[in-house]
Amino acid sequence: MGDKEKEVVVVCFSDIFWDFVWQRHQSLLTRFPEEWNILFVEPTSLLTLITQPRRFLARRTRNITIISLPTLPLMDKVSFLRFINDLLVSLWLRMIFRQKGIKKPVLLYYAPRFSSLIGRLGERLVAYDYADDRMAFSGVPAWIEPYVEALLRKSDIVFVTSETLRKKALAYRKDGVYLVGNGVDAELFKKARDDLPLPDDIKDLKKPIIGYFGVIDDWLDVDLVAEVADAYLDASIVLIGPVLIGADGQSRLKSRPNIFLLGKKPHDELPGYLRAFDVCIIPFKINELTKSVNPVKLYEYMAGGKNVISTTMLELEKYGDVIFLSRDNREFVGKIAAALSKKPDMARFGVLVSENTWDMKAKDMVHIIENS
Repeated sequence: MGDKEKEVVVVCFSDIFWDFVWQRHQSLLTRFPEEWNILFVEPTSLLTLITQPRRFLARRTRNITIISLPTLPLMDKVSFLRFINDLLVSLWLRMIFRQKGIKKPVLLYYAPRFSSLIGRLGERLVAYDYADDRMAFSGVPAWIEPYVEALLRKSDIVFVTSETLRKKALAYRKDGVYLVGNGVDAELFKKARDDLPLPDDIKDLKKPIIGYFGVIDDWLDVDLVAEVADAYLDASIVLIGPVLIGADGQSRLKSRPNIFLLGKKPHDELPGYLRAFDVCIIPFKINELTKSVNPVKLYEYMAGGKNVISTTMLELEKYGDVIFLSRDNREFVGKIAAALSKKPDMARFGVLVSENTWDMKAKDMVHIIENS
């Protein structure tokens, strides 16, 4: 077999921008083999077209080319017009394939919208990284559901991040479902144990610091965070990440003088903030969405050697011997005090972190793709 035939090209239909918060997408793709060529296809919107036209120029990092969808804004809201965007994207990708000599790509889906292109791009394999329960997000239009179902039925491979999602996937298919959970860049987050300089916007905050990093969106329990702030008036509650909740939620957080919203930070700067945290929290609502969540931040917190207090999500119950799980707000608030007074179980943290690195997860996915 010639070298060209051996070449692996992955076309990733993403639901986030490459330079948004560093997530599973980037963590895995940057660990795929260097000889693979990867097209990372970002979403687009009318606002993107107007405010960030630079996104329509291809950018490259390592072996990954980042490109944006040439879709017409607002078309997808009308069912009989969606075929126009399907046609545009299909023709555009085929043009790119011809220019680059791409044949038989692997289609890797995060965004289900263009599952309608399966079978039209000459692909050799279709994989769906089913990382979240898409239909459980607020604001997701109901018309997306058939596209999700099409991916679950038609993909050659479905990767899932939790046991709950595995069961959901198996309702649509008998096999080809692989549990590849989330992981951690262990070497990066272990730096939080070192004598790192503390970032300027956290170094002078009152101790103890009760910390969180991640997207601040609907799944974050604002009422719970407010209760924590009210119960620990002498502590600083620090939330790091883009704030996507509505004005009411933001107002409730900002009304507490000991809650600090520090905004989005570069991924490689997070260990400095984690070093400043005394304990870490995962204050998620318990609902249909979080039933299937396997939170990346859990492994990052543990790699940094910090005790973790979380609401009791199904995927975290197996860690009940090493983190502080709570079944209601009162218990959550109380367990923060217990976590502050207890030394982290570094031996157990070390085992869990070593079992859940992104290097291992990427290796598992690559093996499955290459052998499918």
